[in-house]
Amino acid sequence: MTDVAASENVNARDGKSGRQGEVRHEQLVRQLDALIKAGRTEDVLPLVAALPDDAVPRPVLLRKVVALLMLGRLAEAVPSRAALIDGVTETEAHRLVIELWRVARRCAAMGKGPEATFAADAAATLLGRFDLLPTVPDRQLLEGLQADAINGGGEFAIAILGHLLHRGIERSFFIKFLAGLGGSRPHLGGKRPLDVLAARARAVAEQPDAAPLLREGAALMLYAAQDFARAVTVAEGAPAGSLAALVAADAGKRVKVSDQMRRRAVAPAKKVARAAKDHPPFIVVHRGGQDYVALCAASLALQNGANNVVLLGDDTTATIGIGRYAAISDYFESAAAFAPSYVHHSVSEPIYGLFSFQRWLVVEEFCRKNRIDQCVVIDSDALAFSSASEIIAAMPPGYGMNDWTWTTTVRDRMALAGLADCMRSVYARPRDEIVPFVNSLGRMVTGREARSFQDMHMFYHYRDTTKGVVVSQYAQPFHGGLDQASTLDNGLEVGAPGELAPIVLGRALKRPYLQDGRLHFREEGGAQRFIRFHTVHCQGPAKAVLHHYAALMLPGAEDTLAAWASHPAPTLKASTMPVNAQAPQDASSQPANPTLKHVPNLRLPEHAALKERLRGFVNALAPLGLQVSLRLADGPVLTAGGQLRLELEIHNPGARGYPDAFEGYAALLAGFVITAETADGIRKVAEPRWAVPEGGFPAGATVTLAGTLPTAKLAPGRYKVSADLVFEYTRWFERNVDQRPTLTFEVVATASADSADPAVSTHHPRHEAPLDRGFNSSTETQGMSRVEVGRR
Repeated sequence: MTDVAASENVNARDGKSGRQGEVRHEQLVRQLDALIKAGRTEDVLPLVAALPDDAVPRPVLLRKVVALLMLGRLAEAVPSRAALIDGVTETEAHRLVIELWRVARRCAAMGKGPEATFAADAAATLLGRFDLLPTVPDRQLLEGLQADAINGGGEFAIAILGHLLHRGIERSFFIKFLAGLGGSRPHLGGKRPLDVLAARARAVAEQPDAAPLLREGAALMLYAAQDFARAVTVAEGAPAGSLAALVAADAGKRVKVSDQMRRRAVAPAKKVARAAKDHPPFIVVHRGGQDYVALCAASLALQNGANNVVLLGDDTTATIGIGRYAAISDYFESAAAFAPSYVHHSVSEPIYGLFSFQRWLVVEEFCRKNRIDQCVVIDSDALAFSSASEIIAAMPPGYGMNDWTWTTTVRDRMALAGLADCMRSVYARPRDEIVPFVNSLGRMVTGREARSFQDMHMFYHYRDTTKGVVVSQYAQPFHGGLDQASTLDNGLEVGAPGELAPIVLGRALKRPYLQDGRLHFREEGGAQRFIRFHTVHCQGPAKAVLHHYAALMLPGAEDTLAAWASHPAPTLKASTMPVNAQAPQDASSQPANPTLKHVPNLRLPEHAALKERLRGFVNALAPLGLQVSLRLADGPVLTAGGQLRLELEIHNPGARGYPDAFEGYAALLAGFVITAETADGIRKVAEPRWAVPEGGFPAGATVTLAGTLPTAKLAPGRYKVSADLVFEYTRWFERNVDQRPTLTFEVVATASADSADPAVSTHHPRHEAPLDRGFNSSTETQGMSRVEVGRR
């Protein structure tokens, strides 16, 4: 054999061996994906460990990192980072970025924050090396925006946002995305994502030669952060009709309102104590000098005089220049003494949770030292349309204060002192007794075993243990003229102000009216009376509409009201509405009645009369008896982050019907209980509701409801879901939970939420196998359960 022939034989053997190795690796990748899909993440690592260290291809290494992150073994994943991303080609980087974004979002859904950050930061490193964003498909960019902005350092979020805007993505997505960046829970280096991204957007605004895509993304981010002046500047020159141009026009109106409010509100400085002798002050406790705080202060000054507005804050609050500034640090003695005894027990960050209690000690100390006997303590995202003395006069006689933490009316400073004593006494208990005690007073939070206890719950405890001192604002008709713009449903007409974000995450806004220059809202239904209101609170994302309400205090208010009149109330989805409602045996069955109101919290004392009437109504229907069948529409295996789809069949075999309505409320609902199997036993994690068809369940009717349950935040594990009909806050049809139709389902972890976008493979041929495309599919047998309920 010649040397050439021998060489050709060797090359042929090497080529054949190489192809066989590639096939083995592809088979291993598919096996690893199957294990991840099935929730057997721990079984991935031994298979990878069996390979020689120098023979682990990048697709296999990616699965190893995914497994370690999902198992919460971040320290073991860190050494693999360099091998995973160093030396990659642009095509490999393109695929890795998309997969790492998916992993980040999956880890976040599982509550593994550091692991999510690791994946998002690795993706950001690759984005820094290659110009990949222009070729990433829309769907993956949307996922990347979430990963980079919320889980990562936000380095590329502005650029991603700009690309999406340029491609014309539905703007409703941005409304929801931007609204989710705030809140009281820091994520990025101890700061809110919105604050981090706003700082990056301001940096873009300072670059005169920044790319148009960056400037457009920065404009929208600054708008979300309510830095309207800079949003106008950075959006200057945007193409007509673009979202950036809409941002500039809308932000420009807000800047004008803020400037007018500020000019009208500024007054010379005098001592607060002297002013308080004649007129009770408004008091705001806030650290920071945001535009909405200045808008709040201006509204208070216009109603009460700048001499009678107190801003308790920090150095940045002092820059607002409206009313009286007082340093929180000068009135922090009681608050500092309280801190060591505080035990955090809420959904907010510990530092925020502590300060929500400390602020009341600051207010009490300020009033005591300045001899202020009466005041109205108001949140920094609220507006006043009446003076503090008018608001106090509107309180029922005989009470010292009310029980609302966002507009707290103090008629007698001793009531405020009693609240401070109550707070101290709760946390003076032994630490092992505090948690059970506050857990008994807090509110249930979906997916959280312990209740959340915040300052509002302390107010309710103080109200309930000191009869005649604290009045329930909830018990007052239309909340006594103190309201929230979007988060309370109290039978008032709603509308839209015709702005960039006309609704706030599924909730309409209260439509304002002016009569004799005073704010009114109109009653829905009935006599449609106009009701005088003293304050309006624009909580959370509703801060975006503060300017629309504030403009009512300025010349030209008629134009503002006309904007509301020309934009009817948006159609909103009820939070309990199932995806589909149908009656196979009765084609005339109608969906849930949209005119019905949600039943208020009947556990509150102000609704005791309604609760008794509803109980009597339900007792008159007894015995309650329906046949209920429950079916898992996609089988018993659910990918982490997904929504559980169910079908519920209800048959009424009796001669008596069960109506859905009582006194205009949606009293009858389909109820579910989701429980988790833990080492300590069964734990309830959620109790969602669906609306039922209009008219309820007539005698002989059979109705099928189909929809989803909120399971996106459930961690991998085994769960049970039971279903029944329930008269809200009154009774279930089947009182014994063990007798209700119940099915078991399992949440499994996965590294990929969706199948790969075809555009990825079309424009960027893969040199590695993608994560399994079938992570969301399920071929398991679909479960079915049928029982008769409530046959008593």
